[in-house]
Amino acid sequence: MPTLKQVYSRILQEQTVPVSYTAIVLYKDEASKLREYVPDAWEAICHHCTVHMGAAKELSERELLGQEFTINVLGLAQNDLVSALRVEIPQEVMTCYAGKGVTHITLGVNRIAGGKPVMSNNLDWTQLQPVDVISLKGRLIEVPQGDNSYPVR
Repeated sequence: MPTLKQVYSRILQEQTVPVSYTAIVLYKDEASKLREYVPDAWEAICHHCTVHMGAAKELSERELLGQEFTINVLGLAQNDLVSALRVEIPQEVMTCYAGKGVTHITLGVNRIAGGKPVMSNNLDWTQLQPVDVISLKGRLIEVPQGDNSYPVR
């Protein structure tokens, strides 16, 4: 027989939207600085730097949720399907990211040619193009499925 705590926990899980990913989500005004780097006729994304899929698991990461962080921009990578910025995230967030490829923000995708945001993981990060944006600000957030909103400053 389940305990009251187990029943309550199950009810809360059923009433909430599942977390899709944990990310540093840019503020809307910060994201708007990036739209000029999205080619015409492409779908603009310019929303976040994914730390990992799913909810924050470790206590050290959970304590960082909701905090503001600055992301340093290193340059732009692009092919016929996707464009993205290579970025550096703060060390305390990077410990949650370690071993998962290049930290980046997907800027846009060429849906007509079959581009998808996940394809930014396969960009050639060795030949970066310069951009005028040096840094961006956002909050570390657990993003529910289907939520593309921006955090409040």
